[in-house]
Amino acid sequence: MARRVAEVLGGQGVAHRIDTDLEVIEPGMVHVTTGSVGRGFDLPGANLIMMGETDLTGQVNVAGSTKDMRKMPSRRRGQVDPLQLRTGDFVVHEQHGVGKFIEMSQRTVAGATREYLVLEYSASKRGQPGDRLFVPTDQLDQITRYVGGESPSLNRLGGSDWQRPSRGLSATSSRSRMS
Repeated sequence: MARRVAEVLGGQGVAHRIDTDLEVIEPGMVHVTTGSVGRGFDLPGANLIMMGETDLTGQVNVAGSTKDMRKMPSRRRGQVDPLQLRTGDFVVHEQHGVGKFIEMSQRTVAGATREYLVLEYSASKRGQPGDRLFVPTDQLDQITRYVGGESPSLNRLGGSDWQRPSRGLSATSSRSRMS
């Protein structure tokens, strides 16, 4: 997460650095570090604002807590961690089937800037590049890693091949489309 935050800050031209410790805090510099903090806070007298992962993403990080994981719906427990994905990793979207992770991307739609996972699917027309699906990070519960033994073929967006129950790749393959 620290690397991704630094990447976003750099893309916006914000002065920043990744610190392993915060012994020296340089004014006018965003210091990115890892640690445990529930929610951020503001110390106006010290000209310091601390922000946690929850403040940045809106999601509580429960990766290290098995107690909290047991309380989560089983559907969320299996969701993919986008920071662990590498370009070319195969993933399964519950409505669209097997795709390939390309990158994380930031887009502004209707005035709101959000992070998206960019997934590539089989081309809808022969000879064309693969179709791309932009999945907002608040919909990560719809994506899991592909765990099959061999390299799968990519599904087509809007195709009927993922809807066939004989595929056996996901218990959610027969659900109706939501997007």
